[in-house]
Order: sequence, then C-alpha cells, then structure tokens
Amino acid sequence: ALVRIHDKIAYINKSGIRLVRPFWKDGESFSNGLAIVEKDDKYGIINTRGELILSNNYSNIIGPEAGFYSIEKDSLWGFLNLKARIIVEPIYQEVHMFSEGLAAVKRDGKFGFIDSTGHEIIPFKFDEVSNFKDGITRVMIDDLYGLIARNGTVILPVKYQRIGIFRNGLCRILLNDKCGYVNKEGKIIIPLQANCASAIHGLDGFSEGLARIDKKGKKGFIDKKGKVVIAPNLQDCGYFSEGLASFKKNNKWGYISKNGKVFIDPIFEEVAPFHEGFSRVKKAGKYGLINRDGRIVLPIKYNDVIEEGRGLFIVTLATGKLLLNEEMEEITESDFDEIKKTNSSGILRLMKVGKMSLFHSETEKIFWVED
Repeated sequence: ALVRIHDKIAYINKSGIRLVRPFWKDGESFSNGLAIVEKDDKYGIINTRGELILSNNYSNIIGPEAGFYSIEKDSLWGFLNLKARIIVEPIYQEVHMFSEGLAAVKRDGKFGFIDSTGHEIIPFKFDEVSNFKDGITRVMIDDLYGLIARNGTVILPVKYQRIGIFRNGLCRILLNDKCGYVNKEGKIIIPLQANCASAIHGLDGFSEGLARIDKKGKKGFIDKKGKVVIAPNLQDCGYFSEGLASFKKNNKWGYISKNGKVFIDPIFEEVAPFHEGFSRVKKAGKYGLINRDGRIVLPIKYNDVIEEGRGLFIVTLATGKLLLNEEMEEITESDFDEIKKTNSSGILRLMKVGKMSLFHSETEKIFWVED
C-alpha cells in the first residue's frame, strides 16, 4: 500500500512494515509486483524491494493496461511489457493501448497499427482510429469514416458521415443524411433511408432488438429487418431497457412495451432507462425511484437520486447526502457533504465538514473514520 510521509511516498505491507523508504515524490499502487514512481517530474518503475528496474528518465508512464505500459520520452511514445522491459522504443507521436494484439500509433501525423514486436501491420494513413473490438475498428480520413479488419481488409469504405458502434450485431451508418445498418461483415442489412433519430443516453443504434427512428419529428421503432414495429407517432422516446422504453406525450414521460402499448402512464417530468428493475424519475422538481410495475419504491421527495452500483443509491436532501440499500433502507446518516467512489472496489469515501469516513458496500458499514 502507498502511504505519504511528509512530502514523500513510501510503501508498507499489511503489518505496517515499511518496505520501500520515502524517497519518491509521488507514485501509484503496485500491480503485478511493479509500481510507477515519480521524482523531479520524471517517472520510473520499481519492484516490491524498492529497486528501480526502469530508470526514472521518462516524462510519463501509463498502465499497465491490456498487458503493457505506454511510455513517453522527449514527446515521443513507446511500450513496455509487464516486466518493464522496452518492447517498442518511444518513436511515435501518439499511441493507444493494445487491443486484440494491435496498438494504434501515430507517425508523421497519421495513424497505423503495430503488433507487440513493433512490426507495422496496418499502414499509417488514417487521421483517427478506434481500438479493435471483435476484429473490427472504425477509421477516419478527411472527416469521413469506414471500417477495417485486423489484417487491414476494408469492411466498409471510408465514405460515411458517421459510423456507430455495434449493438445487437448491427451498427448504424450515415451517408448523405440517410441512415442504414450494417453487420460485422459490412453487408447492408437495413438500406439507407431518411429516418435518422439522434443518439440518446449515448446510444446510437439497436437495443433489445429495436432501434429508434424519426419521421417528421415524431419517433418510433424498427426491428433488425428494418420493419416498423412501433409507428413514428411518439413526441419523443428513449431506447428499450429491460423490456420498456420511455416515451413522451404532452410533455410528460412514461413507458411503453415492445408492442407499443402504454405500460406506465406519462406523468413524470423526467425518467431514465430501467436498470436492475428500477428507474429514476422526477416529478414536481423532486426525484425518486419506481419499479417496472410503475410502483413508487422510493418516495419522490429527494433533490437527487444516483445509483451507485452494488445495490446502493446515493440520495440528496437539503441536509446532505445519505446511502440507501436495495431495500431502500437508510444505511448512513443524512448529512454527509459528499459521497464518492474510491479506487478500491466496493469502498466509498464519505466527507463531512472536511473529515473523511470510509464505507464498505458489502458490509454496508462505515469501517474507518478520520480523527
């Protein structure tokens, strides 16, 4: 564990015995027996004995991620393996982390892809690229997009105004302001047509087998064959999650099922997609939670409600913030100034008048309080 002693950091074991003396100005936690450390704005890597196994003459070290570190020296980037050995010298203007065995790197203003030995696999000709997923990545030249495979084979030519991400096996493409959908082989499954609906909640495409469409300002849904299954006569709508999608009528929000029938009446000022059986809703300026039956499970009386995860919710009252469990029971007092996640899984940081407490989500208890 990293600890700070005056203006230096050190590392201790579980017995509190100092294993690495306070020599470094800053550092990160250990991973795979190694830790990144910094002194005089230069970074290196040490082992658990405090031995410097990568000299601290790098201006930045990031990772480990996907089995590698990226390193910067003299404004150029390269890669280390998990033993902190250089596998690609810092010769590139910019690098992305490895995905599916390849890393996007930038040279002379253009991106290409290399393997873990530094061998060029895909030529340097793209203005922007994404990481590979399922053997496919999106590339951009002169503000137009296409798709390529890991061997550089063109799946979709670089000519589209926009290419989304694959969801339910399809991704949305935009050409000449018309939308269509392609599969992972680049075959157009739903032809281009003027029914484009803007992305919502960060989703652009299919969810649970249906995708939003827009016709003359009204929203509806199509299936994966392009057939209209909910006519575009909705004032607005969200995407389907847990079998329901939000819809707007007379400027109020409710939920419809996949047959287009009203499932929860539109009575709310604001709603969210269902997640794990609950949705955050707003009414009369206050927030609460409903379940999939539309029943209020958390009174609509809070200034805010945020799903923290692991069955916990952070709610805000005029007096401060508190935590609720999935039974909607209060498990902390209600006057914390701030509740935030930490870098440790399941641990929350609670702040009150400048003092910190730590909360464990599994035990649902505060286990440490600052003196």
